[in-house]
Amino acid sequence: MESSGFKEVFDLCPTGIVITNHQLIIQDANAAAHRILRVRSLTGVSLGVLFDEVSKLHMETFSRYIKSGKQISLDCRFKNQNLEGWCELSATKVNSEEASNDTIIWSIADISMHKHRESELESLAYYDGLTGVYARHYFLHLAEQHMLNLRVNNQPFCLLVVDLDKFKQINDQYGHSKGDEILQKFASVTKDKLRKSDLLGRIGGEEFALLLPGANETVSLRIANRICHEITTISQQPKVTVSIGIALVSEPKDSIMQAMKRADDALYAVKSNGRNHARLGKHFHPV
Repeated sequence: MESSGFKEVFDLCPTGIVITNHQLIIQDANAAAHRILRVRSLTGVSLGVLFDEVSKLHMETFSRYIKSGKQISLDCRFKNQNLEGWCELSATKVNSEEASNDTIIWSIADISMHKHRESELESLAYYDGLTGVYARHYFLHLAEQHMLNLRVNNQPFCLLVVDLDKFKQINDQYGHSKGDEILQKFASVTKDKLRKSDLLGRIGGEEFALLLPGANETVSLRIANRICHEITTISQQPKVTVSIGIALVSEPKDSIMQAMKRADDALYAVKSNGRNHARLGKHFHPV
């Protein structure tokens, strides 16, 4: 930074700028870089230590192999104790006659807010906003992965469709806020009864689906009846019960949609026979 004019522009630039050697040791940094990285003095500090190990690895790879004049852009996660979030690093390498004197110019932009919004949108896409369980389309996507696993590794599973009984009456009599509370309690209690490998998704207003990898009909029926019992304890007024239909998926020619249909048919049979219990659906029969 020999030119005083350039130094003034460098210091006043609103974009964070850091200059390092080929070993990522910071030689100079402007005021904006100090502000973004929240470090009082950056000179002599390794740029890599300010970020997580994955980011550091990308930086080191760039510093070794990128050619002069080429640019790279990285999304890097802060490791600074005083800062949580992300920044975008864009860099250009300026080679000298001796590799040991190579210089890398990094521009730094705080993208923590962007990453936060990205995470929120991802959550909206994957999870049901009210109950925190998988959203319908993502649950079905994961179920299709288990269908593929069945065809490749012969790993069967059971699909359960669960419906909260007379839920419309609960909403009409006690209000939608009470209905929402019951849905949340149902999801929480049900998740507590499942293994980490099991899937739970909300596929309709008061309708949920479970996927139990490796479970046979006997095990699935036992789990379903346990859920039926536990749900009766989540509310004394109004009284809450559920009905559950179960479909075994063990044939490669089966499909998630056909299994859901068999579980739905079993569910409606439960609804027609007193509710508040579980029933096994018909087996798959290829046409």
